[in-house]
Amino acid sequence: MSFNNMLEKLKIKYLKDLNVKVNELTGFIGSIETKHEEIQTFYHQLKGSGATYGVPEISEIGKTFEDKAKDNSLTDSDIKESKIKLESVLKTHLG
Repeated sequence: MSFNNMLEKLKIKYLKDLNVKVNELTGFIGSIETKHEEIQTFYHQLKGSGATYGVPEISEIGKTFEDKAKDNSLTDSDIKESKIKLESVLKTHLG
């Protein structure tokens, strides 16, 4: 197996695992105050991992919403918006 094939397999695994995590975003709705640290960590991880796996759009989404979490301006609508954006990226890359 070539190096590029291994990288592609890792990317697909990352995206499939992320697909499961994206569904967990719904659980943050209505709980921003009590789950603030968990939410901020989620977006921080996206910011760091997306570009690493060759999907910079995920990093951009992570940065945008981590910044909102950091300055306490994140809303339930933002969480829904981030979920929609992430689902769109995943659909593009996973089909």
